[in-house]
Amino acid sequence: MVSRIMIVMIAFSLLSCGATQETLAPAPVSNTHDINIDLKNVYLDNLDQLHIVDRKNTLTRYNQDLEVLYKYADNTLGKIQHVDVNNPLKVLVYHRDYGIISYLDNTLALIRKANLQDWGYNDISTIASSNDGNIWLYDPAKNQVLKINDAGKIKLSTNNLNDYRLEDLEPTKIVERDNRVFLFDDQYGIVIFDNLGQYLKVLPLQDIQNFQTDGKNVYVYQDNRIKVYTIRLLEESIIPLEVKENIKNVLISPRSIYYIYPDGIDRRFRK
Repeated sequence: MVSRIMIVMIAFSLLSCGATQETLAPAPVSNTHDINIDLKNVYLDNLDQLHIVDRKNTLTRYNQDLEVLYKYADNTLGKIQHVDVNNPLKVLVYHRDYGIISYLDNTLALIRKANLQDWGYNDISTIASSNDGNIWLYDPAKNQVLKINDAGKIKLSTNNLNDYRLEDLEPTKIVERDNRVFLFDDQYGIVIFDNLGQYLKVLPLQDIQNFQTDGKNVYVYQDNRIKVYTIRLLEESIIPLEVKENIKNVLISPRSIYYIYPDGIDRRFRK
């Protein structure tokens, strides 16, 4: 009995150490969530399917009933930095350490790999799929956002972003929705282009970790609520949420709200 009490106390002590401890040890996984997993990142596709990257570097797809469908893992390529699920039939997995993109089919089986460094693109922080099946990326050497094809050839590019007083970007997310391309950078906020690479505007949203967009609005989780910003006028509205503790992020779909914790995910259906 004494040893069991000591184990519980040690586990509680580790959990209380916060973000610094998270890099040293995996989060304890409870059985209290709809999905119980020691997760790193979560992505939601337009079919309301979750894609979770766990601390073991495995990507798992869940269906709308939160059942495991498929898995992908390749630890020879380093950590999974980003997953693009814009097209569930062609998922892109980006391994930044090696500059490699893995193309996966609708069962998360590997189709092919591509090395961005072989194409002359170095230090690429993140990538995204385009609506026409190509790839968006930010090239720091050129200070441009580029669209490239599956052979690395440039299809189109923005002007040099110095023209818009945007320098030294390191985007953590790029996404295309509704003929607009959204690039998030900690320094500037969300930079928006049309799908021909023409600069439109900057939404100066800072101190955020992530965002979602449908192309017309931007959704940001802050202060235990979803803040909705219209792209045209930057008008703000609120989607209220349940009051919960220890939430890392919240993702929404037309029918669901996903509360994301270090050790799992809870789903609530929208009214």
